[in-house]
Amino acid sequence: MSARLTSGPTHETMSWNVGHVVASMVAGLVGSVVMVLIAVGLGGHATATATHSADLWVLAMSQVGLWSGLAGGPWLVSRHLGSASLAGDFGLVFRRSDVAWALLGPVLQVAISVAYSPFVSNEEVSKVATDLAARAHGSPWQFALLAVATAVGAPFVEEMFFRGMFLRVLRRRLSAVLSVIVCGVVFGLFHFEPLQFPALAVFGIIASVLAVVSGRLGPSIWLHIGFNASTMVALAIQTF
Repeated sequence: MSARLTSGPTHETMSWNVGHVVASMVAGLVGSVVMVLIAVGLGGHATATATHSADLWVLAMSQVGLWSGLAGGPWLVSRHLGSASLAGDFGLVFRRSDVAWALLGPVLQVAISVAYSPFVSNEEVSKVATDLAARAHGSPWQFALLAVATAVGAPFVEEMFFRGMFLRVLRRRLSAVLSVIVCGVVFGLFHFEPLQFPALAVFGIIASVLAVVSGRLGPSIWLHIGFNASTMVALAIQTF
């Protein structure tokens, strides 16, 4: 595997480390909990533990808290320990050809469904996504907002953190192969969905390979957009 993930700071000059990665991750998780508690307190009709019955307001607030850590960490690191350039420090660079990687997203979704089919039903595999769509309460505009957050916001933030910040820290100590495996596994674990873990880990590994080979985040972000967008399109067809 080519190891081109050296754009921006070199492994020797990079001044951030795994501590900054963990701090960003913890900040995101704590921020998510805090924002959910705030949303519950303001809404009064949802509970912090009944996540599957929480409305879109609670979900949105939880994402604001989570993304503040996952996106805020790389931003702060770049500003105070790097070059103050997300492109230079984390490879946030796009090319027109990167859009083509979005087409691989639906292909991966189909492959995952086929791989899971001998072991679990399609309803079980899609339960998380179905529950997510249910939070829009059948409202097209609320579903549209949810789709934008899922298909655009999440890919950008998660790729910036996992394939931008985290993967570069891993490459400082590990080989390219071990780096993409560890990054993919941690990406899967971070979603806290046991049934979905194998699929998410495989997706994370593939996205990590793209980041290492290209030296940029453009391909993995577009892959992530296509992967998430295909799910939302399927849910839209099913819901409306």
